[in-house]
Amino acid sequence: MMVSVALALGLLLQVDRAFQTEIDTAIDAGIAYLRESEDALATAPHAAAYRSGTECLVFYTLLMSGVGKDDPYVARLEPVVVAAARDSDQTYTLALATLGLLAHDAKRHSVTIAGLVARLEAGQRKGDQRGSGAYGYELPRERTGDGKKASNKKSIQLAHWDAPSGWWDNSNTQYAILALRSAVDHGFAVDGKVFERSARHFLRQKRPDGGAAYSDSIRERSYLSMTAGVFGSLQMCVDALERAGTDDLKELRSLSDRAIERSTKWLEENLRFPPDGSSWPFYALYAVERFGHHADSKTFGKRDWYAEGARFLVDIQLDDGAFATASLVPSRPRGALPRGRGLLGKKNRVLPNAPRVVTGDVVDTCFALLFLKRASFVHTQTSDEITILLRGVDAQARADDLDRIRNRILAAGKHAVEQLVLGLSLENAAAFQLADQCLHDITGEDMGYTPLASADERRAIRDRWTRWLLEHPEFRTGGGS
Repeated sequence: MMVSVALALGLLLQVDRAFQTEIDTAIDAGIAYLRESEDALATAPHAAAYRSGTECLVFYTLLMSGVGKDDPYVARLEPVVVAAARDSDQTYTLALATLGLLAHDAKRHSVTIAGLVARLEAGQRKGDQRGSGAYGYELPRERTGDGKKASNKKSIQLAHWDAPSGWWDNSNTQYAILALRSAVDHGFAVDGKVFERSARHFLRQKRPDGGAAYSDSIRERSYLSMTAGVFGSLQMCVDALERAGTDDLKELRSLSDRAIERSTKWLEENLRFPPDGSSWPFYALYAVERFGHHADSKTFGKRDWYAEGARFLVDIQLDDGAFATASLVPSRPRGALPRGRGLLGKKNRVLPNAPRVVTGDVVDTCFALLFLKRASFVHTQTSDEITILLRGVDAQARADDLDRIRNRILAAGKHAVEQLVLGLSLENAAAFQLADQCLHDITGEDMGYTPLASADERRAIRDRWTRWLLEHPEFRTGGGS
């Protein structure tokens, strides 16, 4: 197995190696389960309601989990995802198709992705009415990525209800914003008004306790999945506006910071494993992962949410590598005999009222893997781009090329620091010099580097930067995959 970025960062930041090995083993087992389930994708739960949505989710998950784009399974899924981008009118499916195609080959799929971005922009609810900036289950039929006019076919039956006119919810909205933000990270243009409208929509969702509910019609309490998803998406919107140099962001940033602070407190007090009262617990955990990354929160208060969540997932993974909501709810028709220590913390302890073994769920498994693999860290182009840029530096690089690369790295600010420290492990002396210069410019610290530094001296400087990073968690993204 290739050494993952997660493992590299884990070693760099002194994360428990044995635990990281368990996580990597769980990810490998989950990938194996998805491979074994390929023939069942078309008949998987929710497949009829979200046509090709399951394939889009699996495609994205495999790529985020380290499976190469030339892998035969990924290659078989690619045309299905491209067809979904052309034919679907469902927000979830189109958002997941966007994420998958960006991760697969943004340049190759650029025309299709640009079409998806246009549809997501056009599908946002506008105006002054309640729900402005939000999304519903379906997007209006517009021109597709291949430039052809989409057919006026009947609406696909939705999973839970036929959405009335004007319906919106925070679940579809957060996925639309996730896709658009990822498109921006990969260099695609998105109208800033889209992010501004959604940011103000998310701010309106804040409940008195600091959490968020599903929609205007389902607001009886704050939900884990909605709180993490809404305010993580709020952070994505404001960050996208700042990167675009949007004017007059002071008020929006101030309101956003306060909302993020309140929601972080809510998450500290209400995050449970398994999530309380959630019918989609793995979906909720993936929302927590997105919040943690985009809000730059390694912890909620004193709680290390990733370590807690990863421990929980590793312990309840089924023997075949799958995850399933039914394994967490003994009263459901399908019982559960989870692998490992189980929910009760005892080896091979049988859950009460669980007479039958649960079969795995493809969707649940995807969300669990996206959490374990820290998909938001992997997919954030800024983080990936820094490593790519550093590897492309050599002693013959022209001064103007170095300035361009340096400016792109510095534009990421403190979010670049962890990747820059990791980049100090590269053997290339020119890349080391650029990484050290950028670290100095961002942090103001000087670890004694000179252009004549020997290999041993560079290793000592790298170690000093690593120790400094450990002492300054505000510059860390919380690890990653």
